Amino acid sequence: MVRIFLLLSLLFVYQSKAQFHIKKNTIPNVVPVLGDFFYMAETEVSNEHYREFLLWLKKHDTTAYHQNMPDTQVWRGSLGYNEPFVVYYLNHPAYRDYPVVGVTQAQATAFCQWLRERLLEYFVYEHIPITDILVRLPNTKEWEKAARGGLDASAIYPWPGDDYRITEGKKRDLGKIRYNGRRSDTDFGGFAGGFLNDAGFITTPVYSYWPNGYGLYNMSGNVGEWVLEIGNTKGGSWLQSQYHCRIDVPGQYDGDTQARSNVGFRYVIEILRTQPNVETIDVSKAKNIEKEFAAFDTGKYAGIYEVSNQWYQTFLQHSGLQKFAPNDSLWLLKDHYLFHSNYSKIKAFQHYPVVNITHESAESYCKWLTDYYNNLPKRKFNKVQFYIPSTIEWEKAAHGNRIGNRFPWGGPYSVNSRGCYLANFHPIPLAYVVPDTNALYNRRVLPHDSFKSRAADGAVFTAPIDSYFPNDFGLYNMSGNAAEMVDTLGVSLGGSWDSEEYWIEIGGDNYVYSIEQNKYIKSGHYSVFEKQTRPNPTLGFRVFMRVIKE
Repeated sequence: MVRIFLLLSLLFVYQSKAQFHIKKNTIPNVVPVLGDFFYMAETEVSNEHYREFLLWLKKHDTTAYHQNMPDTQVWRGSLGYNEPFVVYYLNHPAYRDYPVVGVTQAQATAFCQWLRERLLEYFVYEHIPITDILVRLPNTKEWEKAARGGLDASAIYPWPGDDYRITEGKKRDLGKIRYNGRRSDTDFGGFAGGFLNDAGFITTPVYSYWPNGYGLYNMSGNVGEWVLEIGNTKGGSWLQSQYHCRIDVPGQYDGDTQARSNVGFRYVIEILRTQPNVETIDVSKAKNIEKEFAAFDTGKYAGIYEVSNQWYQTFLQHSGLQKFAPNDSLWLLKDHYLFHSNYSKIKAFQHYPVVNITHESAESYCKWLTDYYNNLPKRKFNKVQFYIPSTIEWEKAAHGNRIGNRFPWGGPYSVNSRGCYLANFHPIPLAYVVPDTNALYNRRVLPHDSFKSRAADGAVFTAPIDSYFPNDFGLYNMSGNAAEMVDTLGVSLGGSWDSEEYWIEIGGDNYVYSIEQNKYIKSGHYSVFEKQTRPNPTLGFRVFMRVIKE
């Protein structure tokens, strides 16, 4: 166990901001691929990594040890004399940094399960607040996204373009081959010379060539990699053509589960759970509550921010009403990764809007805050009431004292002059919008990468409550982030991180300019609201306050 702890030491560093950071050049190596909860092995699993697995099995489970021994006979073939690889490839120190091969998909899965158990032991040993993880093979979609390293979905290799040589960049690298694979039927070892050769007669060390945009090595070539789908591999290998090393091409042997000399694997790690560590608010001083509100009308105040997880956890702790705790499992409605099962309880998200709660929960929060504040000493107001606003009150606060604006910041646009989005919502790329008079809003939206398009404004899901810019009353996120409840049950205003642009409009009174009167006059009223009758990851709330007695 001590040896495993040494190998795994410093894998995760948990810092004060509750962001997970992965140290490079540790064993096993992982880099972030999706947020702070989904990581992929930086390299293919090497012989050294896999031998560590076998050593543990040999000491603890001899049956499993024999079941998971790679098939070294895969090196025997009719194309050449490979006997030294049969004997030395897995065990000789010269090949310790080469990718393990001759493993079946089931053996790769067994390695992942073993690594999960060892990591969890390590977290306990080092007092790291990660309580559950999942180590597994990536599915095809995850693998392809990771392989592109941030490139557009049309990218066919882990690097820009379709040339297997480096065509731009550092002068010393120009002309060099980017990956380990065959370029013709007769090319196994390449030709002599650094610019004509991929330097790989068979496999090459796992850190060979150049990493992609995420820092992942050998996503094309070297060895094909088992993925989660039964019998499938991705990425091509040293034994396959450039075509089979494309990201978008299925494995040449898909459906065939046998071990091969050109198939290995890499794993992904999902952070599933961490220890609750939200810091509650000090509500013993009235000023800590009062500073959260800004005046928008005579005797009326609106919450500067959406109610955060931190404020909501403070309510749960003080009131003891755990029956109103957020149902974080509802994140699965929007995202199949389980990290958000921690959303309301950990420091990483304490300044994000609370979601997945009922209308009754929001009302109970307001009642608690009202009773609590009105009994505090040294308060600014003698008596107040905290409440969920009406539609009219919410719209007035959202407009920020501007007349006829679509958005809290004024003007008709959701981007500024530099093209930066001004709210957290779901922008639809125009390339995926088709005019259609028979469809809703006279247009159809084609299938697109919603994860990527939502990220265009800087946030894929919710964002911190003080993100973007406040309106003229000093209120943040009146459009987007979390849709906000009003006193009418099932109605939400302002739209959310998952709403298209239309739904983040704030509605209100229409105005037209009167030449005769030389001013804007009211010409009607319109509202933009979404029906949301159940708790979900897009729906939160903002508290308003009215002064009953000065």
